[in-house]
Amino acid sequence: MNGRLRVFLCGERQRGDDAAALLAADLLPPEVRERIELAAVGQLDAQHLLDLGAGEPCVVVDAVAGVAPGTVLVAALDRVAALAGLRHPRSPSTHALPLPDALALAGRLGAALRGSFVGVGGQCFALGDAPSGAVADALPAMAQAIVGEVDRLSPVETH
Repeated sequence: MNGRLRVFLCGERQRGDDAAALLAADLLPPEVRERIELAAVGQLDAQHLLDLGAGEPCVVVDAVAGVAPGTVLVAALDRVAALAGLRHPRSPSTHALPLPDALALAGRLGAALRGSFVGVGGQCFALGDAPSGAVADALPAMAQAIVGEVDRLSPVETH
């Protein structure tokens, strides 16, 4: 690890709103990008969190289903992990192993789950879809939420 805060970007550019994390990361200011390590992971796996150093925080960014399109969410990772095992027709995950389950598994395997989740509600996730208007409009707010969590988890040192 290079001492920079790891930001995991979940999603695929070719799947409409699923690209939200990657598109929001494109809007991050250069001075923030210098302080973080962006990791485009597609789907978050427990191993991504286990590979972090002991107590090392991170930010996980993704689009979610079952939330009003364009709504930006910020939550502690342990609170998202507490949703593990919940199954309902409008699941908050677009992944085969839902994000809360991946986080809970990582926690059970010893990851600290220190950090934040930044998400945006999406509605179009099919291969070849373009991002919906609601998500496109929310991208600046999503990028600002990422900046806020980066600032909170790794404040800039002043001399």
